[in-house]
Amino acid sequence: GLLAGSIAGAAWFLVVFVTGSRQAFLMAMVGVAVAYGVFVGMHRPGRTAAIISTIVTLVVLVFASYEVERHMMVKLFNDSGDTVDIPIVPYVDWMAEMAQAIWRDSIALVIFGVIALVVAAFLGFNGFEHEHEPEGENGMGKPAGAERDPTGSRLA
Repeated sequence: GLLAGSIAGAAWFLVVFVTGSRQAFLMAMVGVAVAYGVFVGMHRPGRTAAIISTIVTLVVLVFASYEVERHMMVKLFNDSGDTVDIPIVPYVDWMAEMAQAIWRDSIALVIFGVIALVVAAFLGFNGFEHEHEPEGENGMGKPAGAERDPTGSRLA
């Protein structure tokens, strides 16, 4: 889950880097990627997978959001002919300031962050496999159309 989330977070950052825009809607991709990674690793959905998916998604989003905001801030300063030194590896106080700025100034990041967490929890709980009836069978190993009603006559 962490590897898949890191790849999705890096992909989001690359889109931001290329476009120069936050592209907050891509945050949901992080939730999907993490949930899929957790599903592949655990081989089954459920409450534990949902909790792990949500926590890992939160961690990845915090770090990816920091890097996205850092890039946007450095770009803003560079565009105005100024420079700013913001560490690539965040300090706790920088993370706290960045989180406050996101919460205060960028409602889209908050909304899509919540969506990413909900998606991670939902997919972690429900998984990715679609249960379906094999063709030609009614799920009980009988040919399709072989179902019978309670009186024993064949149903059409």
